[in-house]
Amino acid sequence: MIMLSSRRQDYLDAMGIGVWRLREPIAPEAAVATCPGQLKLSPGSGGTLLICAVDSDSATHLANDISRVIDGRPVWAWPFTDTGAVNLTQAVAENLFTTVAIFGKALAAQFFEDELPGHMNSANLVLLPSMQDIQTQAGARRLLWTTLCRSGMLKTGYPALTAIPDRKHPLIRRLGLEDVDRVYEIEVLAYPYPWSRRLFVDCLRAGYAFFGLQIGKDLAGYTIFNWAVGEAHLLNLCVHPDWQHRGYGSLLLEYAINHVVRHENKAMFLEVRVSNSHATRLYKNRGFKIIGSRRSYYQAGEGREDAIVMRLEFRSADPAA
Repeated sequence: MIMLSSRRQDYLDAMGIGVWRLREPIAPEAAVATCPGQLKLSPGSGGTLLICAVDSDSATHLANDISRVIDGRPVWAWPFTDTGAVNLTQAVAENLFTTVAIFGKALAAQFFEDELPGHMNSANLVLLPSMQDIQTQAGARRLLWTTLCRSGMLKTGYPALTAIPDRKHPLIRRLGLEDVDRVYEIEVLAYPYPWSRRLFVDCLRAGYAFFGLQIGKDLAGYTIFNWAVGEAHLLNLCVHPDWQHRGYGSLLLEYAINHVVRHENKAMFLEVRVSNSHATRLYKNRGFKIIGSRRSYYQAGEGREDAIVMRLEFRSADPAA
């Protein structure tokens, strides 16, 4: 039986946590930062602490959208100085959280005098756009979901379409046979030489990872990949032409990378048409390196087109790892 101090037990009771198991103690040198800021915490039992500036109705609606795509039941918090406030350093030192995310640079400055450190004790620290920016700026919304994906905070799968709110926040969910018609429609619109509908069905039946980018009620893109013996293969990544050039291709790519890293793969490779400079630039920006080519790999208008072969090695320091 694990014995808890009265202070620690009171803290757990206040958070509504009924089941508790101590993690391994953190070595003193691992404690990177201290923080005097005081917080009020909402109930929750997950390993993620999300700190926003205010507890308002609009922030609550957005928080609900974010909570549904994060693993576990995240704990929300906001600055508070009255009775019942909790010191952030104390909370993290108790090893309750594996990730602490702060919404906005101005809010982060209330807790840290210098630049936000990468870690605090056992928790990763992540800086997200402010709630106000997320609600008013499309670029901030894209940055939010990209950061959540790269930090490994997102769930592996998402709720069914009927459970997704009709808002313009992109979500990623697992696709099934019922989605193939829409996927094929996007494929035909996006590529001059699209995959066949049968090929998508075969990938699903073979058990390949097949995820879609959902924006409100619209399926806006998708990615297909698989892996074996520690190496992943990105087979297809596509965004509907109406949704292109908004960062959604990068979001899908980050999700695929994060997913295969979680399954202990060491690298990912892919093929891309020589003529597809936009996709090549996307992959290069993420760290993929050209390792070769495949002659006459793709169908083309006159004959065949070569493919560029690219590969990304995963490091322990990779954000997706």
